[in-house]
Amino acid sequence: MPRCPGEVTARLALDWKIISQFALGCTKMASQLRTLKHTITEKQRVFDAHRAGRHDWLAVAASNDIPTTTTYNLVRRGRADDLPRGGARHIKMTPEAKACLEQYLDEDCTYTLNQLRTSFSSTVM
Repeated sequence: MPRCPGEVTARLALDWKIISQFALGCTKMASQLRTLKHTITEKQRVFDAHRAGRHDWLAVAASNDIPTTTTYNLVRRGRADDLPRGGARHIKMTPEAKACLEQYLDEDCTYTLNQLRTSFSSTVM
């Protein structure tokens, strides 16, 4: 038995959200879904209003559901688009070094790790 009337509504809304996610083929639970960021167009509207010198640029942000802190960061950065994140992974061994080790193993496959290390370090240095 629910303790308050709002509890039933909240529980039904949560159940409906979970059911609709599975009906759409989503494999994540409702609590695991990422929230959508603000689009570049929305950010550009706020940025253009600030750059034009309008005094209601914070109202433009509020009408686009952009938080005030995000708005101030947007104006401080001076751009509406996001910078690319991530990049190439750090590699510990270059392709040339890998080819050199493979060449040593092709010459004699009975090398131990210590023998490979000494021959490789003498070649590189």
